[in-house]
Amino acid sequence: MHNGKFDYQVIKCTCGIELSIYWDTLIGAKLLDENERSAGLKQQYIEKIDPSIQKYDIEHLFSIEYAVVDPDIFALYAATDAFMTYKLYLYQRDLFMQTDMQRVYSLFTDIEMPLVHVIAEMELQGMAIDQEYAQRLSAKYHKKLDAIDIELNAELAKLQPTIAEWRQTPDANYHPPKKSSTDSEAVGKSKSEQLTDPINLASPTQLAILIYDILKCPVVNKKSPRGTGEEELKSIAEKLKLPVFDLIIKRREQIKLLSTYIDVIPEIAKRWDDGRVRTHFNQYGAATGRLSSSEPLNFQNIPSHNKDIRLLFTAKPGYKIVGGDFSAQEPRLTAQYAQDPQMIQAYIDGKDLYAVIASASFNKPYEDCLEFYPEGTEIEYEGKKIICGHKTHQNKEGKNRRSMAKSILLGILYGRGAKSVGEQIGKTKEEAQEIIDKFFNAFPNVQKWINTTISDAHKNGYVEDVAGRRRRLPDIQLEKYAISSISKDNVTFNPILDCVDRPNTDVLNKIETYRNKLEKAKWKADVDKIKTDALANGIEIHDNNGYIAQAERQAVNSRVQGGAATLTKVALITLFNDSRLNELGAKLVNTVHDEILIEVPEQYADEAAEILSSDMINSAKKYVDKVPMKTDTYIVNSWYEDEMEVLLKETFKKLQNDHSEQEALNILYEDYCNFTKEQINNFLA
Repeated sequence: MHNGKFDYQVIKCTCGIELSIYWDTLIGAKLLDENERSAGLKQQYIEKIDPSIQKYDIEHLFSIEYAVVDPDIFALYAATDAFMTYKLYLYQRDLFMQTDMQRVYSLFTDIEMPLVHVIAEMELQGMAIDQEYAQRLSAKYHKKLDAIDIELNAELAKLQPTIAEWRQTPDANYHPPKKSSTDSEAVGKSKSEQLTDPINLASPTQLAILIYDILKCPVVNKKSPRGTGEEELKSIAEKLKLPVFDLIIKRREQIKLLSTYIDVIPEIAKRWDDGRVRTHFNQYGAATGRLSSSEPLNFQNIPSHNKDIRLLFTAKPGYKIVGGDFSAQEPRLTAQYAQDPQMIQAYIDGKDLYAVIASASFNKPYEDCLEFYPEGTEIEYEGKKIICGHKTHQNKEGKNRRSMAKSILLGILYGRGAKSVGEQIGKTKEEAQEIIDKFFNAFPNVQKWINTTISDAHKNGYVEDVAGRRRRLPDIQLEKYAISSISKDNVTFNPILDCVDRPNTDVLNKIETYRNKLEKAKWKADVDKIKTDALANGIEIHDNNGYIAQAERQAVNSRVQGGAATLTKVALITLFNDSRLNELGAKLVNTVHDEILIEVPEQYADEAAEILSSDMINSAKKYVDKVPMKTDTYIVNSWYEDEMEVLLKETFKKLQNDHSEQEALNILYEDYCNFTKEQINNFLA
């Protein structure tokens, strides 16, 4: 089949038959070249099998009712698709049988093909939505939006004198000539005429007039000199120090949450008789093999930092959501790839790797780099000496060091330089580089692994993850500089072969001269000077160093992210086929990167949580054999309910420092009005 998941679902829902899909040419195409422009059936057939065939047009068939279309036409259409799919299967099979493709073929047969069935069933299952909670959540956020609008109008009112004064200026009343008009006298609207009263803040044009013309804000983005995007607004707010821009940013955030999630998700759920919301999981959604999801809702994009929204997703009555996620999945994979003994030992000893990294990077004891004081530590708290329990008291300095260590490691894995890492952790480029150097000194095998990965990518043009999944990086094998003659006249004509021959000797000599100059150039200014000089002499130089550097960064990241995707996929297959989970009535309902959710009858939730953790850990052992994997599991009524409980308890505790218990409760009832009072009381119990 091609896109077998769709066929599986249609046949199951209409005929009650579950197809066993042996080969999906859509998945095969992605595994053979994830950079393909299109993995669609027609395009694949034209490019791989028969370039002479024209992509036939059948759109006219669907402008009338199916009932009046000749069945023979539909039969031919269906038969042609089947024929194309079979030909593609034969083509892909031959490629997979090549000697150097055995690991990729095993990945296809052992992971990607079994996963088609799993993903199809997970999509059909969907997730339940708490419609009562959705109404309260919508009311809360619309109320917040109204409050922002009141503040925003007050701030805009303060700017009215400035706006009125500007409207009198020549710049405000200048009428530009209409470029598209044949009438030389025709003019467009002036900026003053474009600016409504009150200002329409949803209009980029009007917002740009306010920022750059009225308030005279300097350009903050040279590529977009009158930009009004999120990044530009943040820079503008910092430069002008006017509350109006902070409020505009907040307003945009609220509108996005409402229009993308809060008011949309409940409506999507109403389309289905069972009130559950569904998504299309894209099995090869990213070039690294990571799953993505799309219409009608992107599950991967639902914000995790806003815990309110994920609480929309709930278990149906009598059931619980049991979730699990791999703890530090990417760092553990890094330790496996690098075979770094210090990293591996840290995990074997059950230590927090980020704290171990922080200890080495900041020359502090391990215990002083933990987020919480170790159990049994004596500290002074609120004027008294106390003994800490397990994760009872947070160590702010330790948390900060650990957080910086995490940013450093992930920054290295994602190919960020010292400057970028420094910005993330609040350090200068030089300070960040010093910390990075200390990290590599403490974990030398990581540096060796990165260097080897990049070297192999240059040699092979691709990298592989733990299961042999390839990430092809053609840019990594580009020449640093592509040098060519601008003029076509600089080539000689071969009368014997009746074709254009090689460039003439003079052109070749010029190219070689500039190539030698570029090899000796040390600075960008030197390269730019050489390029300018070459252009004046009819030679064009394309600098590919940026593309090569980007590919080198992707080489390292692709192995880590691809490996993480593989581990999650293997875990999904293992859970789906677990006989005990099936006996308990558990169903897979969602996955987001390293997190997997199942829905199970509440009386079996504890047992299901143990199986979930065990299956996730054991399924990874085939690919990660040196580093012990770990999962964090939870049992909840609604997604992120456990994290909301922690947040409410912490907030309630802080409020009690300045308020009575009842006053603190009343504040919680007001601020978290998306919950009933009874729910809040249960969270705090």
